[in-house]
Amino acid sequence: MKTGVFLSHINKIVEQGDAKSQEDALHLLAGKGLECVDVDGTSIGLNCNIETLKKNLGESGIDVCSIYYPANFEWYDKTAVLNFKEKSKKQLEYCAYLGTDVFMPVPNVLTKKSDENE
Repeated sequence: MKTGVFLSHINKIVEQGDAKSQEDALHLLAGKGLECVDVDGTSIGLNCNIETLKKNLGESGIDVCSIYYPANFEWYDKTAVLNFKEKSKKQLEYCAYLGTDVFMPVPNVLTKKSDENE
């Protein structure tokens, strides 16, 4: 068993001013027993540089437990499902680069609206 948290919570520590940087926060938490983080795949490339993240995690000895990714699609729409499948390929590349074999699509399945007259 490993102790882990969401990387977004560590980033909040920095935003609140309780650590100077993500690197400092990771080192602090590694000293307190943190072993791994779960990374939001949608943040990579937007507000998270993957090379910097990998460097910071490596220097602190913290692993990536999983990459989670909101799976927003309408299950009854074949095109939406295929689009999700295509978008997931990039997430799998992130998993390989960060050294985790756990990819966790978090379903946010939209349901088809039923017609009140049916």
